[in-house]
Amino acid sequence: MSKNNLIDIYVVYETSYFEDRGYRSDLYIKKKEKWYQINVFDIETLNNEATGCFNKKLGYNIVPNLMIVEKITNEEIIKNANTLNDSDYFEQILPCQILNEEIVPILKVNSVTKEKYHNIPINSLIKVN
Repeated sequence: MSKNNLIDIYVVYETSYFEDRGYRSDLYIKKKEKWYQINVFDIETLNNEATGCFNKKLGYNIVPNLMIVEKITNEEIIKNANTLNDSDYFEQILPCQILNEEIVPILKVNSVTKEKYHNIPINSLIKVN
């Protein structure tokens, strides 16, 4: 349990879908009535992506609000989110806007999948902690 103000952790989709992909961008943290979109990468996927860019002599553009975990599981995400909360990480990043009970994501396009982000109805999120 976090020592600081408690956080609530939500996802849009079930975790098992993302375990083999090595990343997920559907994580939302609620703290003090503010919502944060968090991009989660496992360390292997992040390393492979960055190394691939460097090998091709490309710059690597890291995604904002990044959480790095060993594996993409609810347990790892909860553990790391609480650790970040204890270090006041969420006070240092940009929260999402809320518009008509929907979360407006910070990013408009996922840099990895090139998918466009859409507003997320708060009542559609799945609480994982």
